[in-house]
Amino acid sequence: MLKSGKKWGKMFLNIFERSLDSKERLTIPYQFRTMLSNQVFITKGLDSCLELRSKDSFQKYAIKLTTLSNAKKDFRLIARHIFSNSDNPFFDKLGRIKINKNLLNLVGIKNNLKIIGVGNRIEL
Repeated sequence: MLKSGKKWGKMFLNIFERSLDSKERLTIPYQFRTMLSNQVFITKGLDSCLELRSKDSFQKYAIKLTTLSNAKKDFRLIARHIFSNSDNPFFDKLGRIKINKNLLNLVGIKNNLKIIGVGNRIEL
């Protein structure tokens, strides 16, 4: 985690290896959880991964997506793809989130995965 002034704010950095439990729950590393608060937004990323964002980061991302020209088919398809493949689980007391089975299937996650800090988001 890097705290680097007002322009960039807190950034997600580093890589962790984890496994899903039998109920498709994932324990998010503590240093990432502290930056996400109690709620996380999970979306299907564009590179065959899942992306996790904080509420504030997801709201900024959603605003950008919804302000793209609705008159262009490609922009509508991107927004539809991202919002229809999103979820917003809450952390349990042990720092786990339940990942929607549909999202796991979309990117082929079965059990073992890497949690990668990518600046303003986390990729699985």
